[in-house]
Amino acid sequence: MKNFFGENLGLDEKSVEFIAKAIEKANLPGFDYLEFRMAVDNLKKINLDEITAIKSAFATMATMGLTKEKIIETATHYKNVLIKEREQFDAASQKQQDLKIGQNLQQVGELQRKIADNEAKIKQLQEEVEQARGKIRELDYERDNASVKIEEAKSKYLFTHQSILNLMEKDIENIRQHL
Repeated sequence: MKNFFGENLGLDEKSVEFIAKAIEKANLPGFDYLEFRMAVDNLKKINLDEITAIKSAFATMATMGLTKEKIIETATHYKNVLIKEREQFDAASQKQQDLKIGQNLQQVGELQRKIADNEAKIKQLQEEVEQARGKIRELDYERDNASVKIEEAKSKYLFTHQSILNLMEKDIENIRQHL
């Protein structure tokens, strides 16, 4: 199923796997957009241009009862699956961000208050203050790294998601225009 999206360069492999599993899970029985898309891809591999591949795949699959309307209807179903996956991804991403960065910020805030209190104390507590400052730097570094990783994963996913949606939109448009 991972190869379903073609050889689009720049797609994040982990995101493609995740999206492919969601589509597989929502795979409708019988011939539909997925089988049609795979047939088109296979025909393109033997050097047929896309329009000829679309028409040839449709001609073959039409003998098995597949209609233009069913291709569009099921492509729309899979688009909706992707949209739902995006919503779930956004929620999970926000939860991770809240968990990892929120806890980190809370720890930093607590340590900063502790530093302020300890600085008012006698010289004996100065060592504890310095240790807390080191921990803040460490937590800031960890938070920054977590934020960068989360944003990078989000960016890769969004690019992959949009690329796949664009591919499906193009397929639907080609099906409407050429079938």
